[in-house]
Amino acid sequence: ELFTAFHAAAFADDEAAIIHLLDGGADPRLRDGKGRVPYYLCTTQRAREAFRKWRGSNEDAWDWTAAQVPEGINEETEERKREKEKEKKKKQKEKQKAAKAKQKEEEEERIQKEEEEKRMLEAAQAKCDFCGKPLLSKPFTRLSYLYCSADCVNKHRRELQAEAAMKRLGG
Repeated sequence: ELFTAFHAAAFADDEAAIIHLLDGGADPRLRDGKGRVPYYLCTTQRAREAFRKWRGSNEDAWDWTAAQVPEGINEETEERKREKEKEKKKKQKEKQKAAKAKQKEEEEERIQKEEEEKRMLEAAQAKCDFCGKPLLSKPFTRLSYLYCSADCVNKHRRELQAEAAMKRLGG
């Protein structure tokens, strides 16, 4: 099935053998019984990189397009790759930082909203006109006032009567 020793080395992902065979003049364009080139048989990244590194230092040795070997790897392309990865990491950190800031802002907004709702609920809740306690059950009423207990009704009534008497007497 495997046509040459080169195909066997590529299939075995033997980087040293791939480099040795390329240095010895093995043709990377040769096809096996199924029409596959050696590069196609590599199953690991390192074996494929062995082909690409050799291409990077020997660009004119073969028709690399026919051999189906992608762009060669050399110092320049490695540097570009490193720079690209640095940029990617930098953008990822910025994205995480922005997401964290947004999450913090949303949390603060949520807390502020909850506090506002609590204040609104407390303000909207009816309170005793005498003692100011919230009316948790059906309130006692007298005139236009609401009270929490009969005791508050009586105390407030006395207070209002005392105020009215003071006004009548000129006080």
